[in-house]
Amino acid sequence: TVPASSIAYVSTDSAGQVNLLVLEDVTGNCYTYGFLEKGEQTSGSGTMQYTNTTVTVDNGENNTAYITGMSFTDGAVGGVVSTGEGKVAALVVLTAVEDLTRADFDGSDSVAGIPIASDVKVYNAVTETWVTLSQAKAFTDTFTAYYDREPEQGGQIRVIVAGE
Repeated sequence: TVPASSIAYVSTDSAGQVNLLVLEDVTGNCYTYGFLEKGEQTSGSGTMQYTNTTVTVDNGENNTAYITGMSFTDGAVGGVVSTGEGKVAALVVLTAVEDLTRADFDGSDSVAGIPIASDVKVYNAVTETWVTLSQAKAFTDTFTAYYDREPEQGGQIRVIVAGE
């Protein structure tokens, strides 16, 4: 059962049968997570130039700039879903859980009672590098974890900053 609030679009055929169902952000797994960096992209020519705000997600992997009209703070920890045309379809700023230690982790499954995503991004703030969770835990005993939504709503830790 999918609640109506989780459905973004429904299309039906001539017999009234559903042939396309587009869900809202149900899992958060389609986002690219990391540090959100604000930029600009100027296009056009001559007197017909225009400038768009862009967002790049820095997570040690792909640093593609996407055009966005959404508001966010430069350097925020968040996630982006892009369209095929290089634009932002959705943007989320993550919520921080600060002052964590190794003792707050339940192995690599959860921290502070919040499940850790299998593809969690981990940043070592001291060395300014992206690392694995086990490398971060071997390096320091101080962490800040960032989650996308409450655990009861399927939320997960998406980014961890070590040494902060």
